[in-house]
Amino acid sequence: MTKSKPSFDTGWRDQYRTQILTADQAVKRIRPGQRIFIGTGCAEPLELVTALSQRATELPDTEIVHLLTFGDAPYAHRELAHYFRVNSFFIAENVRDIIQEGLGDYTPIYLSDIPAVVRQRADAAGCGIDPGDATGRIRHV
Repeated sequence: MTKSKPSFDTGWRDQYRTQILTADQAVKRIRPGQRIFIGTGCAEPLELVTALSQRATELPDTEIVHLLTFGDAPYAHRELAHYFRVNSFFIAENVRDIIQEGLGDYTPIYLSDIPAVVRQRADAAGCGIDPGDATGRIRHV
């Protein structure tokens, strides 16, 4: 019996290891005036959000777009409104005040339209992902 070749690149871990960055390193690639999409719900990249918020003064005119985030939204505070413009597709408690004060935006959108908006209009996106199994495939929980 002949053992078949795997249908995936067995060296994928080595290939992508050089692309792994810390949150601080990743957000250093963001430039002023860009549009950043933040992952939704449990896919919100909390470390990236914190690192991005810490760079606020270096990122004027940056738009942060998200569907629904939970917990603290450190970028959605009045003192950062000169740097970050929040654009939310759903108004959760963590962004409600800044939007009601007119310092952020609400954009109603069909859920099915969000992938196209991200592909066509986002300069960067941050989201949490599963590291995958030994073949790099996402595990289903």
